[in-house]
Amino acid sequence: MPPLTWNADRQALARGRARTSFGVKWRNYLRANGAWDAIDLTPRQVAGEFVFDRGPYALTAPALADGWVTFESTNRYDIHSKQVRSDAKVGIQKRYQCAPVPGEVTANGVLYAGAFPALSADRLIQPHEQKVRDLVAWASEPPGTGDIEVPFAIDFGGLPPLESLGEGQEPREYTDAADRDTDHGFSFATGGFRGVRIKRPMVWDSAGRRARIRIRARVSGTRLLAKKIIPRAFFAGATYPVYADTTSTFYPDPDTETTSVDGWVYRDAAGEAWATIRAGAGTVRSDAG
Repeated sequence: MPPLTWNADRQALARGRARTSFGVKWRNYLRANGAWDAIDLTPRQVAGEFVFDRGPYALTAPALADGWVTFESTNRYDIHSKQVRSDAKVGIQKRYQCAPVPGEVTANGVLYAGAFPALSADRLIQPHEQKVRDLVAWASEPPGTGDIEVPFAIDFGGLPPLESLGEGQEPREYTDAADRDTDHGFSFATGGFRGVRIKRPMVWDSAGRRARIRIRARVSGTRLLAKKIIPRAFFAGATYPVYADTTSTFYPDPDTETTSVDGWVYRDAAGEAWATIRAGAGTVRSDAG
């Protein structure tokens, strides 16, 4: 049976029953032909690049680590209005200052081993159902004594760069031509539906210890020139590997409620007519933990 919608699947059971499973995250995406299909996070190699386009956004990772990553908002379904949208896609490009090492597909994403030789770190691009993490990964403490700076650039084209100001506050356009620290992330949007969000980056270790990190940024033309600033103190006593990210999400970006869980529901009604089963409410449900 085909998927029902962006976060719900259905499965045929015995005796004419059907089970619907649902979640708080994207499971499926709406194809151009109007059919729902399961999200496939497996990158395809096209002309040496790594392409992910079987989901509610499109990602192209470069053949070499110092190339541009392209992230496009291509989602066609508005989860808030429950409508199919035909808005033109929009996107941004992002590039690290790193070595031109080749990428390879691994179980954890597209890995560029040794991409940051001065930091003794790798680059790892991880597509997820509703976001992409662009990670710097350390297997051991980076050399040196000061805080770690990881420069990167975002080309936002004609999209206005907006600085997040915190929960409940409207973002403001970021036009600073001089370097400035910001405590939040950025978004690049044409409105409430089309756009890309760069969440404030985090650093974390393999034992679950985590901390927010600063972005220092300025605008030059159509580019945001930025650095992630990671406190040296975080690496003291860390459990490796350690990861630092920038995370890109597409619009609309649903917030997971703290009381929400994945689960399934079905109507256990043997002998009922199909029209009754289809129109009736579920009679059995369970959360998925």
